[in-house]
Parts: sequence; C-alpha cells; structure tokens
Amino acid sequence: MLRGAIDLVQSDRIGGWIYSDYGKVSDHAILAFVDGQCVGAGRVDLLREDLKAAGLGDGRLGFNFEISLREPADLPRVVVKLDGSDLALLQPSATVARADLFQPIFADLDRADWMRQKGMLAPAEAAFLKYLQQLSAFDYSLVPPRAAGAAKPDIADPRAAAQNLFDLLCLRRANLREIELTLRHTEEIGLAVFAESGNPLAVVAIHSEEQGVVAVVEGSHGAATKDVNFDGAIDYHFGPDRLLFLDLNARFRFADGTVRKIRLFAAS
Repeated sequence: MLRGAIDLVQSDRIGGWIYSDYGKVSDHAILAFVDGQCVGAGRVDLLREDLKAAGLGDGRLGFNFEISLREPADLPRVVVKLDGSDLALLQPSATVARADLFQPIFADLDRADWMRQKGMLAPAEAAFLKYLQQLSAFDYSLVPPRAAGAAKPDIADPRAAAQNLFDLLCLRRANLREIELTLRHTEEIGLAVFAESGNPLAVVAIHSEEQGVVAVVEGSHGAATKDVNFDGAIDYHFGPDRLLFLDLNARFRFADGTVRKIRLFAAS
C-alpha cells in the first residue's frame, strides 16, 4: 500500500512525503491536481531523516515542488498523486484514497425496461436505474404524488427511500450507512464514505435540511471522460424534500454558497 502526507501547503508550493510497501518511489514523478487539471509536477527526491529513523526505507521519500493555481481559493483542493498510480494524497488529513475501491454500478438496462413493461418495476425505479448509470446523477423527490383535492402528503423518510433504491441497485438488501458531514471541499465525500463503509458502492445519496446544488458533468464517471472540464455541467438539487444520488467517480462540484452540512447515505 501507499502511505504519505501533505505537510507543506503554500500559495505556490506543496510538499510532503510518500512511501510504498511494494517498491521504491525515489525519483518517481509526482503530480499535483485541482479537479483533474495538473497544476504542478516534481519528483520524490528529498531525504527525510525522520522517515529514515522510522524505518521507512532509506528516507528518500520527500517531495517539494512549485504549483501554479488559476484561483487562490483552489489551494485547499489541491491533491497530489504519484505518476502512474490511482492513489492520491488529499488535504487537510492527507489520507490516501483510491477511486477503484468503490464498486462501480452496472445496471442491466434492457432487463430493467422489460421489468417496467411487465409491471415489476415502477416507472420511477426504472428511471433511477437508467439515468443514474447514463448521467452519473439522479435527483429523487421525497414528496409522493397526490390526487386532486387530497391533503398535502408528508415527505417520505429519506433513509427509507435511500434504502429502497440502494436495494434495487444492488438487487439485494444493501448495507446502508448514514454519515453526517460538514463539507469543506468535494474530495471529503469520498474519504468519508470509504472510511465508514467496507467496499462501498461508488454511489451516494445526499440529503440536507437546506437546499443545495451540485454541478455534475453528466456521464463523466466513465474512464474515457475523467479529464473533462465543467463546461456544460448540469445543476442537480438536493434538500429536505429530495435526495440526490451521485456517482463519486463523476466530475462534480458544489455550487457557490450552497449548503455545507449534509447527510450522506452510502451502501455496500
């Protein structure tokens, strides 16, 4: 496994260390990214006496290199990756995260459509499977439809709704976890889900007592589109009356001024 930390963050420079149990990382290229865009590069070439004393190889595990940011506000979102690896060091906890540890979703859409035609799936359930897989996100209303003249219906329990849809996605009883998170930057969602759920699905459901907006590059959870920018991103909403199901492998970001205290449902 890879271990490491970011322990220097400046407006034009980032530094830290990285270690692998599987081989030397000395002299390997290391890259800094913001939302998939490279903002700096260096090498693992600095001797760290503290790491050598701790028994981590020869101690040549440090890095310190220049970064160039378009916006100073992007600094807390800089992540560092060893070139050729899918593992990353993130701020502020500098925890190592790995995207492929999340289970991808592959719903059989032809079967789902057949089940809908036979009345085995409700139209909303079939739409959930289809659009989540095709568009990377799906917003689900917690307000049930009502007949004309009927009293205003109660809002459905978000946990129960999340459980039902995750069960459908897994075709079994999903192991559902609930996570309260005060969000500072987008990457914290993946870290929180991975820390709380063993072998989690790549999909989370987001709920909040306040309205929030997430801009999603639709379909960007596919491997061929990981480097796309946010041109054409679509706004998806969540709040007290709706859940937002979101694929963590997609490109997404929270809109400026949106709610920062969220309730996550994750499944494994």
